Amino acid sequence: MALICLWCVPRPVSTAFEKMIWHSGLFEVRSEPLLDIYKASLGSTKNHKTAKAQAHSIFDDLLSCAQDRDLFVKDMAYHALPFITDSFIKGAPHVFLTRDPASTIPSLYKMRPDYSEDQPGFEGQLGLFGRIQSVTGNSPLFLNSEILCRDPKTVVSQFFDYVDKPMSSDVLIWPKGDLELWQGREDWHIRAADSQRFKPLPEPPMLQNYPDKVRRSITHNQSFYKALKTSAENEC
Repeated sequence: MALICLWCVPRPVSTAFEKMIWHSGLFEVRSEPLLDIYKASLGSTKNHKTAKAQAHSIFDDLLSCAQDRDLFVKDMAYHALPFITDSFIKGAPHVFLTRDPASTIPSLYKMRPDYSEDQPGFEGQLGLFGRIQSVTGNSPLFLNSEILCRDPKTVVSQFFDYVDKPMSSDVLIWPKGDLELWQGREDWHIRAADSQRFKPLPEPPMLQNYPDKVRRSITHNQSFYKALKTSAENEC
């Protein structure tokens, strides 16, 4: 039995990836188990300490569950970074899925105009990637959303080879519809619910109709995005 972790930023086609994995039938899927704990950690030192204890309990539970079944976990890297333990890092293969901030941040803004500085997720993703490298001595598998959607067979094959699972001939096609594990977050997953396959992504949007906040966020997060790509490419 195995535990597989997919660490992403918001809006990189990760929910469609999660949907593909769920329909493959190879894994039990846990979707963003750290979301509520991360939110609860904000605001005070006391809140953070309580959330840290709860997060450690979740990490232990995931490791325990993976003794009996193959388990796929998708979450935002920035949710995990403040809490993740060395034992959890060592207990799973880790996969990172990312996408150009020029595409993800405008999409995040449409969903949450008042997003906070950490929510684009790239600084947390770079930090978690480095933490896993430091603890394990190896780099996680790095996947780029643009390439995934342009050449899904090649990229999904890389994923299944990395986690040592067979890739079925029909895994790249799935039915329309929500998953029960998205309950309460369906408005974030409309495109994934409608999806039946990976399709080439549109070019990043023109930014003249977006506020300065979005343009500043893109500029700020490009450095983390480029550093993550460079770090991953240097390990290839």
